[in-house]
Amino acid sequence: MRKIKNKSGSKKIKISACYIVKNEEKNISRSIESLKNSVDEIIIVDTGSSDKTVEIAESYGAKIISTDWNDDFSTPRNLALDNATGDFIIMIDADEFFIYPKKIRAAIENFSKSTDAIFMLRIDIDEDDENKILNQDYYLRAIRNVDYLRYRGLIHENVENINGGELKYKIADKDLTLYHTGYSTTKAESKLKRNLAIIKSETEKIGLQTRHNIALVDCYFALEDYEKVLYHAEKLLSTNERPITGLAIFYKKTLYAMRKLNRPLDEIMKILNEALKHFPKDQELLLQHKLLTDYINKNLKR
Repeated sequence: MRKIKNKSGSKKIKISACYIVKNEEKNISRSIESLKNSVDEIIIVDTGSSDKTVEIAESYGAKIISTDWNDDFSTPRNLALDNATGDFIIMIDADEFFIYPKKIRAAIENFSKSTDAIFMLRIDIDEDDENKILNQDYYLRAIRNVDYLRYRGLIHENVENINGGELKYKIADKDLTLYHTGYSTTKAESKLKRNLAIIKSETEKIGLQTRHNIALVDCYFALEDYEKVLYHAEKLLSTNERPITGLAIFYKKTLYAMRKLNRPLDEIMKILNEALKHFPKDQELLLQHKLLTDYINKNLKR
């Protein structure tokens, strides 16, 4: 990690990479390797590792901050932000890594000063099944280092403008695409149980929020409980809130559950059309739309 200068010799923006980790010795090297030449500092908030995670991170010159884990993702993320000195902060998980390491810095520098946050395409792959692609969606993975942007929520946490202003975000192109291995077969069940427990704890305290509904759609889909998938999907769809993070996957799982439960075709088409307004180039959604349209037209002619 070193300062990179432009042709005139002046310093470009400083970029920090921040992680919160616990027992990630199998993943942390791959993730850091994918970004180390594009960032000026690496900050690791360790929440109680008992393996070699910290030792590996230190070998890359990372700053280590130790804290307790209290079933709360926002607190350690904000602790990382408080210690970051970069102009922009990449907030990445240890089981994520960039596909195009050499393009990271240029891609981030390309965003204007008015951009608060950058959403990146993340492709979930199953390491236990020949890197089979499971899902892909956009996730907030970089924010400007300003004191009014902080994480909120115990799980499926969101970045918010704590001054009450609008979050000004942009969606990155493919240069900032990530792979994610956290939902591989051998990891999925334990992560699902953890997520459900944290969501239950938080909703008992503050009630059901939009981000909880998206998270619960994801959890109950994995459990193949499609009635509960639609219950929480309809809770979100009844509002005007449509968060970017996880939205494409939310629509696809909702549509799948609707088909499994034989919901009326006009209801399915309504949700499909809404999904395409947000993701007009998504090939899976476009194919679903064509197939459903063809089926409806064929049956109308009878």
